Amino acid sequence: MAHSKDHSENLTNAMNTNDIGVAEQGIVNSIANVFRSRGDELRSKMESLGLSNLEAQRFEEELDRGRIVVIAKAV
Repeated sequence: MAHSKDHSENLTNAMNTNDIGVAEQGIVNSIANVFRSRGDELRSKMESLGLSNLEAQRFEEELDRGRIVVIAKAV
C-alpha cells in the first residue's frame, strides 16, 4: 500500500500482488470506500485484512510519511 492511488497501482503491478477487493472488504465497505477520504479508505482496507483500528491508524501514518506498507495475509 502507498498513500497515492497511482503509486499503489504501480506497486501492485510491479510486484505481481493482489489488490484488496470486494472479497476482502465486503460489498458495503467497497462501496463506502468510493466516498471516503484516501486515509479513511486505506484504514478500512487494512482493517478488512485483520488489523486492529489502532494498527491501521499507525500504518496509515507511515503512508502519510511517504513510506510503503506491505501486508501479507495467509490464505
